[in-house]
Amino acid sequence: MLATGLAGAVGWRLSRVVTAPVTRLAAEIEQLDPERPAAGLAQRFPDVELGVIAAAFDYYLGRVGDFVVRERAFTEDASH
Repeated sequence: MLATGLAGAVGWRLSRVVTAPVTRLAAEIEQLDPERPAAGLAQRFPDVELGVIAAAFDYYLGRVGDFVVRERAFTEDASH
């Protein structure tokens, strides 16, 4: 019984340590504002796996930013 409890406690703690960077990345992504993209997620997450995901979000935010610029230009041109 004691071994099971100890194994459970160690497993729980280890899972918290392993998932902490993913949780931090998710929190930073949640805070992102498409109007003011904060580039550089990949720089803040140098881990190979998380770095790839963060770089993909940086790329996506760049594309969204470009889209917003095009939409604003189109709206300004269409209103004249």
